[in-house]
Amino acid sequence: METCISKIKLNLIRKDSEKITGGYINIDPYAIPNSDVVACHHYNLTTLVDNGECQEIRALDVIDFVKSGNVLTTVQHWASKLKKGGTLCVGGSDIREIARNIFHGTMNEERANEYLYNVNDSPWDIKQSAGSLELMVKVFGTVGLKIESKTIKKNRYIVTGIRP
Repeated sequence: METCISKIKLNLIRKDSEKITGGYINIDPYAIPNSDVVACHHYNLTTLVDNGECQEIRALDVIDFVKSGNVLTTVQHWASKLKKGGTLCVGGSDIREIARNIFHGTMNEERANEYLYNVNDSPWDIKQSAGSLELMVKVFGTVGLKIESKTIKKNRYIVTGIRP
């Protein structure tokens, strides 16, 4: 697949225009035609880019919407799109942090449900998995990514890895 962009950077989002990032190709499976976002399903980036073509892929708000049995396959697909030295950044709700906060009384069950199930008006827009920093680090290792950074902030994790 030929492209005129020398350093392809993808930003995987879902129905949230506040997450649109300049300098990236913003991708949303629910994109409205003629918007600043490309319509493409996060599970199949092959329609946009070939393997080894991306410098960076950011998926800070989509992994929770992937069925738990498909998380490894999805991250493997994203990693396959990276050039050597390319980075993948994945963020999601950290179920261990949420459980810890409930146990210590710093979070109530209602707030925990918002993190885990995405309380909103769209019945189809439901989170389908809850992971953790530790789990995503393991997934990155399984797909051959070298961990560059890992953080937890406000019950969410972010893991960044580099394709060797």
